[in-house]
Amino acid sequence: MIDVNLTGMFLTVQSVYQHMIERQSGKIVCIGSVAGKIGGVIAGAGYVASKGGVHSFIKVIAKEAAPRGCISIELPLGQLIVICQMEYQYPISVKRYLCRD
Repeated sequence: MIDVNLTGMFLTVQSVYQHMIERQSGKIVCIGSVAGKIGGVIAGAGYVASKGGVHSFIKVIAKEAAPRGCISIELPLGQLIVICQMEYQYPISVKRYLCRD
C-alpha cells in the first residue's frame, strides 16, 4: 500500500519537480483521501498512513513550488465523486460553488 500510494507518488513528483521549477510552470495533481486527513477505521492503517503521507507531502510541495509558478494540489477522490454526482443533480449550484473566488 505505501509503495504504491506514497513511494510511487514521491518518485513521480521527484522526476518532474526540478524541471517544473526551472521552467517556472507546471501542475502536480495527486490523488488523496479524506482518510489521510482524519484517519479511518474501515480503510486500514496502511491506507491511512500512505494517504496521510500524500496529504503532508503535497502541502510541502505546494508551499515550495507556488512562489516559483507551479501549482500542486491533492484531490480526495471520494469527495470528487460526490461533487460529480451533485453536479449531475444540481448543475448550477455546484458550478457556482466550484467557480467562486
